[in-house]
Amino acid sequence: MRVTVACAGCRLKKIKCVHKGRAPCQNCQTRDGSDECRLFTTQEFRKYKRANTVLLKIDSGKLALSESLVNTCIEITVQNHPELVFLYFPPNINLFRLLDPVVCLGLCALSSPYLEKSPENSEFIAAFEAKLLEKLDDKASMDYLVLLQASVIWLLLNWQTGKTHKGYLFGGFADRVYTTLTNQKSTSGSLIEQEFYIRSIWAYQLTCLSLREGYTDGRARLTKYRLPMPNKDLLFGHTGPSKYLGDINLSQTSELLYLFVYTTDIWTDSNTWIFKGGRNHYREAPWDPASKWHSLNMRIESLEAQLGPKEKFSLSNLEAHFSLGEGTIFCYLHLGILISKILIRRNYFPFVPLDQTGPKGPQPLPKELCGAPKGWWKENAHTVFDCSRMIATIFDELQKRKKLFCNSYSGYCGLTAASMLIYAHNFPSYDPSFHDADLYYQYCLDFLKFYKAHWELGSYYYDFLRHTRRMLEAAASNRIEIASISAFENMKDELIEVANVAAPLPKTDRLNIESLLRSPKVPHSPAEDVDWLSANMAWDFGWSNLGVTFTDYTC
Repeated sequence: MRVTVACAGCRLKKIKCVHKGRAPCQNCQTRDGSDECRLFTTQEFRKYKRANTVLLKIDSGKLALSESLVNTCIEITVQNHPELVFLYFPPNINLFRLLDPVVCLGLCALSSPYLEKSPENSEFIAAFEAKLLEKLDDKASMDYLVLLQASVIWLLLNWQTGKTHKGYLFGGFADRVYTTLTNQKSTSGSLIEQEFYIRSIWAYQLTCLSLREGYTDGRARLTKYRLPMPNKDLLFGHTGPSKYLGDINLSQTSELLYLFVYTTDIWTDSNTWIFKGGRNHYREAPWDPASKWHSLNMRIESLEAQLGPKEKFSLSNLEAHFSLGEGTIFCYLHLGILISKILIRRNYFPFVPLDQTGPKGPQPLPKELCGAPKGWWKENAHTVFDCSRMIATIFDELQKRKKLFCNSYSGYCGLTAASMLIYAHNFPSYDPSFHDADLYYQYCLDFLKFYKAHWELGSYYYDFLRHTRRMLEAAASNRIEIASISAFENMKDELIEVANVAAPLPKTDRLNIESLLRSPKVPHSPAEDVDWLSANMAWDFGWSNLGVTFTDYTC
């Protein structure tokens, strides 16, 4: 019978595929191709054909996953995804020989938007998925360490291409692989093999640590495993005592990877504070030394204060760390400090300042926020804007050096900083001492344009910022005609989950990025902007700062 299910051979030859619902078909039996006959639906064949565009080039020798190509892809991936710490080895260690071909193919897929004269990114991704699924079927030679590395890459690829639901599922897949791998009895190997194993574990943890895990098991995992050895010790074969997260003495640590992990822990704490509801959950004054906010802020400030002269942010230090191959981690460290400050402080901003007399906090002011120390609101506002300026400066310096890195975390930082800078531009009275907000905003915008040109997730960030700007400009000129501003308030910290590429919190909805990217209706007015934002948001963070309708602020 002739149906929409047909084998690859018959489809390519454009002839009838006669079969009984299973392979082989009559044509393959006739030409002695029974072993190679596979039946596909039309949709399945499209995926198969797209994957084999790359696979056939590899098999035919037209495209070789050569050592030079893979090493180039490693360099690009390290620049864009510093969390993949199993790629951070001294130059004398040949990673090409350590990495499985499937992982190499995944690195090519992650790097393909930046490679010249390479196949389409979608073709590389399809080929990587096809090879990874083949490996999953090969139970005899299944290597869970390879699967862990590949599943993390798989997760990042789906996130970057805007397939967030698929990425969510692969976050669960990576977690299963991690559990199976760590439950196995680890056999002792060479120092390099041991380090390759532990760095793969940390790559998974730094990539997949989500807020759900932040409450329970995931936080314990951060202290369960030893930290990777410094590359200097690895080069000299000096093992020394194992170091764990709890062993880090900030005033005596110059190892950037350790500081990066420590900052990730603080970033997770800041996210958790927001996810629980921020100031609406913790009904306490942030200046109270016993408050959760105060302890969080002290952790951030303590880390920043104890950084050594080589670890503090400066343009000379940035240049030096890039020369040492650690520039991206150095930037990640400081982005983590800056964005954590912004997260916990902007929770005390009003949607729109009530007057031109400077910062006063959210209005109407809750009872627990009355009696702020003199200058506290002013200092809080200036810190948020100054951190945003620093983030913008980092992106500008990266762009000058052609070292921009595009991932969900850097995109979130760029979007958050740009949103606060455009707030400062539209409401200058909230911090009269802050200048050139629009200039620094442009730095963030340039970065997001670059991100947009390479990945679909970048388009999401760019579009979200465009609507945020229109919304704030409309609010500044009283051009919003809606009954409530809660939609925009809810939007602000939904973006936190965008920076976490693993599973969302249980029993909650997440921001529907795919719907946002493919919205059939593009808003053309400020009022429609609000409706559009509201339709693409799902989770109420309790950010209704004003407690009254927006019509009270319009003429």
